Amino acid sequence: MPVFRRKGKERRAAARIPVAPVAPRVAFAVVAGLICIVPPLFVSDLIGYLPLLLLLCAVGAAAAYLRLVGKSVAIEQRASHYEWMREEQGSVTVRLTNGSALPLVRVDAVFAVADSDGLDVSYLATSAVLGSHQSEEIGIDLSFDHVGIHQVGLVQVQVFDFLGLFSRTLRTTKMVTLRVVPRVYEIERMRLSENLSADAKRNAKSVLSDDVDYAYVREYEMGDPMKKVHWKLSARNGRQLFTKLFEAHNNPGIAILLDFYSAEKDPETLLTGFDVMLEGAFTLANHAQKNGVDVSLAFRDTRGEVQITHRCTPHELDLLIGDMPRLSDKPNPGDAAHMMTSLASNPNLQTDFYLFTTDFSASNVQALESLKREKRGVAAVAIMPPNLTEVERAQRLGAFKELSTHAIPCVWIDRGDEVWKVGVQ
Repeated sequence: MPVFRRKGKERRAAARIPVAPVAPRVAFAVVAGLICIVPPLFVSDLIGYLPLLLLLCAVGAAAAYLRLVGKSVAIEQRASHYEWMREEQGSVTVRLTNGSALPLVRVDAVFAVADSDGLDVSYLATSAVLGSHQSEEIGIDLSFDHVGIHQVGLVQVQVFDFLGLFSRTLRTTKMVTLRVVPRVYEIERMRLSENLSADAKRNAKSVLSDDVDYAYVREYEMGDPMKKVHWKLSARNGRQLFTKLFEAHNNPGIAILLDFYSAEKDPETLLTGFDVMLEGAFTLANHAQKNGVDVSLAFRDTRGEVQITHRCTPHELDLLIGDMPRLSDKPNPGDAAHMMTSLASNPNLQTDFYLFTTDFSASNVQALESLKREKRGVAAVAIMPPNLTEVERAQRLGAFKELSTHAIPCVWIDRGDEVWKVGVQ
């Protein structure tokens, strides 16, 4: 939730653009006009009409003043940084400058904080007084609750005359773009990373069999199969024989699958589930990579295509967020099962699969069981809304009870740092 700060004061965000009320200004003008009309009724000379003439002159001077200074406000905006971790504190600073020789007695500035889809917009307003060629900086302290791309900045500046009767509104589209990425937690050693790290070291060297991915050659050694001899290269080098080596098919790493379908309808629950899924997945990936385990991340992007990437380190998160759709109830509920089935046919993908999902469907259970029968290491990480009772949580996990009969672990998390649970099954 954004918090507005100016000179130590805080204000709540509004759902609509705050505007200066017109009724008081109209009422003031009517009352002043009536007061100025009364004297001529009793005094018929110039003195009786003097208040009315002064009022008309003041109104004319106010209109001329506003015309001169109406476009004299210059705007500069900057952020303390442009890539923020979720729930991290930061600020956006706006600098207002009066380019006119005349003072500005009142300037109303309206800020907007919006997500990339424009679905969640908050407005913040403040007033300032700027002297001749004076500048003032206004800061917005922000802490975003959800992952995504956000726009922050001025959307409107309203300049008033010295009487407050007239105003001129200047609209601007100069917004600062901020990327809010998931938090990546540091977790303790997990059994999955210890076992897989050892497997990775054992399988890091090339082998003589499984000739799918050609690696390189070395000099022939006693006992090498003759069918693996590189005859063309050996012929070019006279009597020296060379043996072809191939990379091992079996990659002892982990493949993390993200399922962006959810049966939830509440927008806040969907956003929270999206945050927990990404933070849990990236925390697991970061921990595995730090322990020498290869990691692949698979998901269906905003275009509906399955993407497989190895970019799972914290500094690469912002590049991935733009390709990921928000968690929603729009896609086909069986989409994750189809994705798992297709990825299982990729022999070069990592051997251990970890599915992050909020969809407790039979199709997901069947897909996980199918992977298990294909000698894959499989685990399911169920994303739970944090406000569920124990009974509600047990009901949702009921669909995964069948997994235990196939020795497939399933854990539930409602925070990203709880992903350590998958390593103690």
